[in-house]
Amino acid sequence: MLAERLCAEGWYARVMGSCKAPSVRVVNPTTPPLNDDITVGPDGAGLWWFRWSFGVRIAHVDNLDIAAARIIQVLSPTH
Repeated sequence: MLAERLCAEGWYARVMGSCKAPSVRVVNPTTPPLNDDITVGPDGAGLWWFRWSFGVRIAHVDNLDIAAARIIQVLSPTH
C-alpha cells in the first residue's frame, strides 16, 4: 500500500475518505506545507493510476516504488 511505503521512508501518509473515493494524505515531515492528497483512478483504457489531487498521473498502481519516489521528489523542497 502506498501509505505504508511512504511511512517506511519517514513521511506522514494516511488513507483518507471512503471506499468509493479513497485518497492518501501525504505530508513532508520536515516541511509540512508541502503536502497533497493522492488519489487513485482509472484511465480511458481501464488501467489504474496514482494521481495528484489535480488529476495528473504519478505512476501505475503496480509501481509503488516509482510512485513513492516521485511523490517524495515533488513534495521535497528544492536545494
